[in-house]
Amino acid sequence: MKIYDKEIYNKQKSINTVLIIVVAFIIGFVVGYFGNAAVKSSNNNTTKNNTVNSVENNKENNTITTDTI
Repeated sequence: MKIYDKEIYNKQKSINTVLIIVVAFIIGFVVGYFGNAAVKSSNNNTTKNNTVNSVENNKENNTITTDTI
């Protein structure tokens, strides 16, 4: 009877260890995925703002040069 209980306990222990590792991997993957999406979104907004600023600066430069001529 004791041998049987030891086998069950060892199997449960190994299953718990595997489940903990799998759950930790899934949580890490999800956090990494959403973190990467947030960084990409932030970069896109920065790029759009820089593009808008560049266009506005170009317009100002063009008006300055046409006014001086």
